[in-house]
Parts: sequence; C-alpha cells; structure tokens
Amino acid sequence: MGIEIKRKIKLISEAEFHKLDYKIMGLVFQVHNELGKFCNEKICQNYLAHLCKENGINSVDTEVPIVVSFENFIKKFYIDILINNTIIYELKSVNSINNEHKRQALNYLLLAGINHGKIINFGTTSIEFEFISTSLTQDSRYNVSLRTDKWINTDIDSKWLKELTINLLKEWGTFLGVQLFYDAILFFRGGKENVVRSIKITCDDLVVGTQNFYLLNNHTAFNLSAMTKDKRFYRKHLEQFLTHTSLDTIQWINFNHHNIEFETIIK
Repeated sequence: MGIEIKRKIKLISEAEFHKLDYKIMGLVFQVHNELGKFCNEKICQNYLAHLCKENGINSVDTEVPIVVSFENFIKKFYIDILINNTIIYELKSVNSINNEHKRQALNYLLLAGINHGKIINFGTTSIEFEFISTSLTQDSRYNVSLRTDKWINTDIDSKWLKELTINLLKEWGTFLGVQLFYDAILFFRGGKENVVRSIKITCDDLVVGTQNFYLLNNHTAFNLSAMTKDKRFYRKHLEQFLTHTSLDTIQWINFNHHNIEFETIIK
C-alpha cells in the first residue's frame, strides 16, 4: 500500500490555483472577521468548510486521512481542508507560522501528490498565511540515489538499520520528513522505550549529565538528518558528541533530497 489517500487527486496549474485561492481567501477573511482570533483551529475549519459549500465550492473535505504504511507499520496524517481534490489548506490558531508548520504542510503535499497548498493562521490580529508549493511529481520522489561507501556494518543492528531504511525509501520515496522514518524505526524496534535511552556525557573524566539519544544497542547510536548544506559541520558535532559518551559508533543517515547518504562515525 505504501502511501494511500482515498481521493482522486487532480493537478492544476499555478494560475488555476491562484484563481481558486482568491475565492477561498475571501471566505477566510469572513471567518476571521466573524470569529476573531481566539477560536481554535477546529472551529475555524468547520466554519470555513460551511462557507465554501454555501458559496458553490462543493468538493470540500475536512480531516482527510493519508495512510503511510510498511509491512505492519501504519501512520496516519490528516489534511485540514482539501478543496476540489486539488489544494490543501492547513489551518493554525497560533502566535505565528513557523518552519515546523511549513515542513508539515509540504510533507502533506508530497504525500498526497498535490502541488499547491497554503497555511492559514487565524490566531493573529490580521490573517497570516504562507503559500506552500512543490514541482515534484510522485514519480520523481522515487528517483533515489544511495551513497553507502562510508557506511560500515559494525554489528547486526547496523546492517538491519541500513536495510530497513532502503526498503522504506523504496516504499515511500524521498523528500519526506525524517520523523516518519524515525517513527518506523521505533516501531520495528519495539517502541520508543527500547530505542531512546539516557546516556552519560563526560568531560575531563567528569560526568556532566545525561542525555537521551537514539540507540541500536549499548555500543551503537543512530542519527537521521535532512542536511542539504553544512554537512561537514553537522558531522563534526556528531563526532564531538560521540567522544563524550561510552558509545563506539554513530550510524548517520542524511536525507539530502534525492541523495541518501549513509555514513558510519567511529570513535
């Protein structure tokens, strides 16, 4: 099944998107003028969907599920509003739109195979919004290049991690948030309690504290990232972290758009 959304998605041009979005935004301002900034997202969602249907936009779906699966792992995401099976609207009622909101909305576009969307924040004095778009097609997300020459299977768990990640990429494609891959790894390792564990951090032979980290076993940790630049500095900080622990290895997988880079960092 891989990724499933039970809607017949239609792709539209940027001009078509802006034409329909102009009409939707008129209704968004009507919602905000009527309800103000203190109502939660669900209330704004319900009223906006009602106004859309009242104004001739008949295909308005709320809380549309996207099901992502692999073997017996299942994770569901929910689109706030899907208009005409063509545009995603993610609604917020917060102090301001942040990068995490943008990443979430883009993730929904990629999973659903939609090119255009928008984040709308009702929680401010004036409506705040951000356009979210992508030119990626579903097929192009499965164009994966694996770089594994810097990876060492230091133990059976490391081999398992590499093989699972490659299989997930075959099933789901690239450009998705790394948290989805973390969630799958946690699931297949028996849950967060078996993977996220506290380790001692030492400096000058002094234990300066403990910190949670993702562990495959008592000697091997792992880290997933989505670095497209400054990878050298990211690696340096992983090396620094490793030297102050009792771990031997950090297995690092970097999701760099189409390029998935596997690297083993050894103390």
